[in-house]
Order: sequence, then structure tokens, then C-alpha cells
Amino acid sequence: MTRPILTAALLTASLALAAPALAAPKAAKPTKAETQAQRQPENERSEFRRSQNDSPMQLAQHIQTEDLIGVWGQGVTIDEGSMLNMTIMSQDGTGTDLMILTTNNPKSSLKIRQQFTWQFNEKTQTFTQRITDFASTRDNEPSQQDKSQIGKTSTAKARMLLWDGKPDMLELTDQANGEKQSYFKQDLNKLREILKP
Repeated sequence: MTRPILTAALLTASLALAAPALAAPKAAKPTKAETQAQRQPENERSEFRRSQNDSPMQLAQHIQTEDLIGVWGQGVTIDEGSMLNMTIMSQDGTGTDLMILTTNNPKSSLKIRQQFTWQFNEKTQTFTQRITDFASTRDNEPSQQDKSQIGKTSTAKARMLLWDGKPDMLELTDQANGEKQSYFKQDLNKLREILKP
């Protein structure tokens, strides 16, 4: 499956910014609302999903919280510049969003990083995010924290595309304004391998 190719420079910058968030996540404790069916082994879930359709690509009928854990990203490079947008969701209900925008003429960059807490309602398939820190950096200037963003909450409807029964693409549609954001699942080990000198 072809995907937009992310440049090594953008990946290096985003991984450097994300280093604290990528530390080994703490194991999440199951909530009271989880049922045994929601915690079935991955191989059983994959077999069920795969049996629903012979195509390796399909829309998830029901997203589970654990499907969201990991690194998600998307990027694009055009003549005028590039954009990288990544979100990292940890098992402990915390996460980091990173956005790096660069322009080629004039040469400029903007980096936005926000920390957040998150919850996923499996019944309604909605993702709720609450910002706990927000900062931006323009070119080589010092980072500026924007306290007005802290505490803001947003809720989005989630849809997921599976590839061979595994999460591959995530689409979040903001319930307040209808904006859609799409991400591809990233393999952190493969990203690190690509970036080795």
C-alpha cells in the first residue's frame, strides 16, 4: 500500500520532539467498563476481522481503545514546502501531537507541540482529547507556551481502516466543526531504522 513519503529531516525533528512521549508506556489498568469480550486476544480479533472480508483492506466495524495506542502520522511535501503531522497515544491515556510546517521561499518553519490526555468511548466510537500543554516554535526562536489552549477539550468521531486485520489508517471527525484529520499507523522501529546514519 503506497503512502506519502515523509522526509528524513522531518522525521528526525518530530522524533526528537517526541522523545519524552515515546518512553516505554506504563501498562494501563482495565477500566470497570471493559468486558472480557473487549479484551480478547489480538489473534482472535484479527481472525474475526479478516474473516469479515477477503480483501486485506476494510473498514473497522468496531474500534477498540487498544487500536489507538501507538504512533500515527501523515505528511506531504510540495514545491512550496512540507507538513508533518503526528500524534502519539500512550496506554496511560496521555499523548503528544506534533505538527511541523516548513516553507521553502522564504525559508521558514513552525513547530507546534501539544500534550494531551485522551479517552475513547467504545460504545459511541468517540475520541475525547483535553490539552494539558501547548507550545509553538517559529524558526529558531525560543518556544512559546500558549496557556489559552490548555484545558480545551475536543471530541471526534473515529473511523479506522484495517490492513490485514490491523489498524492502518485513523480518521477523526471533530464533532464541533466537522473537520477531518487522517493519520497512518507508523511503526516506530521502522522509523528509527530509516533514520540510522
